[in-house]
Amino acid sequence: MASPKYTSLEEIDKIYTTLNESFRSGKTKSIEFRKDQLLKFAYMFSDNINNFVETLKQDIGRPSLEALLYVLVFHLRPSVLNDFRSSDAQTPIGEALWAYQNLDTWIQPEPVEHLPTEAIFNPVMQKMPKGVSLVITAYNYPLHTLRGMVGAIAAGCPVVLKPSDLLPATSALLAEVFPKYLDELLTKRWGHRKLLIIHRKRVFLTKVLPVMFVGSNKVGTIVATAAGKTLTPITLELGGKNPCFVHSSADMNAAAKRILWGSMFNGGQTCLSPDFVVVLEKDKEFFMTALLKTYDEFYGPGTGNPRNSISHLKPGRTFERVSNLLRRTKGTIVAGGEIDIKEKYIAPTIVTGVNWEDSLMEEEIFGPILPIVAVPNYEIAIEKIQQM
Repeated sequence: MASPKYTSLEEIDKIYTTLNESFRSGKTKSIEFRKDQLLKFAYMFSDNINNFVETLKQDIGRPSLEALLYVLVFHLRPSVLNDFRSSDAQTPIGEALWAYQNLDTWIQPEPVEHLPTEAIFNPVMQKMPKGVSLVITAYNYPLHTLRGMVGAIAAGCPVVLKPSDLLPATSALLAEVFPKYLDELLTKRWGHRKLLIIHRKRVFLTKVLPVMFVGSNKVGTIVATAAGKTLTPITLELGGKNPCFVHSSADMNAAAKRILWGSMFNGGQTCLSPDFVVVLEKDKEFFMTALLKTYDEFYGPGTGNPRNSISHLKPGRTFERVSNLLRRTKGTIVAGGEIDIKEKYIAPTIVTGVNWEDSLMEEEIFGPILPIVAVPNYEIAIEKIQQM
C-alpha cells in the first residue's frame, strides 16, 4: 500500500476554488446527483471492505472482527434497501443508504411557528446547502467518522476531506478509491501533517463553510479558535472523562461484562468507552469478583492472546501518553498491566485503589485501562465528577 501524499499549502486554494465553482454552478445541488453520489459512496466501502480491514490492521493493529463489526459490517445489497431502517445507520455504508432512502423527504420545506400577524406570509423553512464543507476524521474510527461526509453530500455541499495523518495506509487507500467512485467536482482529499497546527490560519481563510471535527479537546480547541476568527460554523465531537456508576441494585455479573467489553473495545479508544468505574465501598468486593471473573472469560488462559483480539495504540504520543499514565498510577494493577513498547500494545488492564488525584484521573485515558474508584456514597462521586 502506498504512503499518503500530503497536500501542499499552495494546492489548498486550488482545491477550494474548484469545489466552490462546482457548488456555485448548481451541479452538487441536484437531488439526482446527490443520490447518485450517496450510492457510489456506499459502494466505495462495500467494494473495498477487505482492503480497509487490511489497512486498519496495518495502521492500528485492529482485529478483523472489530473492523467489520463497527466500521463496515453493514455492506448491504441493494435488495435490502427497502427494509433499511435508521437504527442500522451505524457505518459509512449504512449512513449513506439511510440518507439515500430519506433524502426526498428531508429536502421538503417545513412549516415554522409564527405570530398571527405573520400568517398571511405562510412562512416555511427551505433546506439550502451552505457550501464547501471540511470533514476532519479521527484516527480511532477513521471510516466511522466519515459519516459526516454523508450529511454534506446529502445536503448538496462539496466536501474537503482531511484524513488522520496517524493512519498512513488507510489515508492512502482513501486517496486511491475516492476519485474512482466520487465525482471530482464533489469531493477532494487534502492532507498536511502540520496543517491544523502550524498553518491553521491558512485553512480557514479559504472560506470553507461548515467544519466537522471529531477528536481530542486539544485539537478541537485549535479548530474552534481558528474557525472563530472568520465565524466559520463548526461541529465538534470531543472527548472527556466518561464515568460509569455501578448501583447497589445492579446485576453485578451483567454490569461486569458490559463495562469490560465497552472499556476494551477498540483498545479503549472510543469516546463513549467507560473511562472509570465508580462503586460504593460496600459493593466493591461483589463487583470486583464479577469483574475479574469476566476478565478471565475474556482474556484468561484458553481464550487466545489478547494482543490479537484488541486494537493496539498508535505509535508516538498516543502510546507514550497512555503508557505513562499507567506507569504513574498509585493504584493496584489486579489484571493485565503488560506494556509492549515494540508492538505499541497495552494489555487490557484493571486498576483498583484509584483515588481522584491519581494519574489515571488526570485526563481521558483513551486506552485499555479501567480504573476502579470506591466511594462511601454517590454524592461525593457526583461532586468530584462535576468538578472535572
